[in-house]
Amino acid sequence: MYNPNMALAIQMNQIEASIVYENDNALSLTCMDDFELGFRERRDVYLKFVTTGNEVNDQPIVEYPVLKEIENDIRRRNLRFRMKLDARITYGIEFLGWRTVSMMMNSYIVDLNVNIGDHHDSPMDGSNLIMMVTD
Repeated sequence: MYNPNMALAIQMNQIEASIVYENDNALSLTCMDDFELGFRERRDVYLKFVTTGNEVNDQPIVEYPVLKEIENDIRRRNLRFRMKLDARITYGIEFLGWRTVSMMMNSYIVDLNVNIGDHHDSPMDGSNLIMMVTD
């Protein structure tokens, strides 16, 4: 993440990220700790998404029709996911004392490149190996 401002600090709060498929069908959710970006500061952010199918720990329930669509896309090797990031942000400026403005940011959405391994790359159980990356 990058704060290009030369005069404003940014505080990121209530940060929630999700992996979504098609029309915002959430497959996995994760939250991260609050942090601040100072003036012109850049910070790498690493997120870990896990889903077990047991719908525990506030993970979304993935409906059967969505799973079938994903299965069909895997067969066609045309699978697309996105990562969606939501947060409450506070802009702050030090001018005659700190002045702040708090707001919900517009969702930041990143398309993920999806690689589907062939049967030679697949795990021993015959399922497909799926890898998602972004720049």
